[in-house]
Amino acid sequence: SRVKYGEDLDTESEFAIGKAMEEEGYDAYFIYEYPWEIKPFYIMRKGNELSFAFDLDYRGLELASGGQREHRYHELIKNIKDKGLNPESFAFYLEAFKYGMPPHGGFGLGLDRLVMKIVNKKNIREVVLFPRDRQRLVP
Repeated sequence: SRVKYGEDLDTESEFAIGKAMEEEGYDAYFIYEYPWEIKPFYIMRKGNELSFAFDLDYRGLELASGGQREHRYHELIKNIKDKGLNPESFAFYLEAFKYGMPPHGGFGLGLDRLVMKIVNKKNIREVVLFPRDRQRLVP
């Protein structure tokens, strides 16, 4: 598939990138500087169009996603509005930023996905004790 600028990578695209990276001798790789428009409001912008966001992929599967968070109160308000959201809906979150917040970042790591790749399984349900999906929410 062909990804257009401003779209997030779909599973097919991630797999294709993984295949190309594997042919170059890389199993793990970072994809960074995503368009800001596809990232959440709390991700810091890099200029007008890009973001300080990244994904860590391993053999075509996203293992982690993260980035530098916006720590400046007025920029955060602007980002929320630019996403078409109401800042009042985030009053509790924004309160912590009113009096100053140090620069910070964060990421989420899919440990189940990592284990799936390490033990070479095709489906995440094979490595999760109580797998969940849209039809099964409880064990």
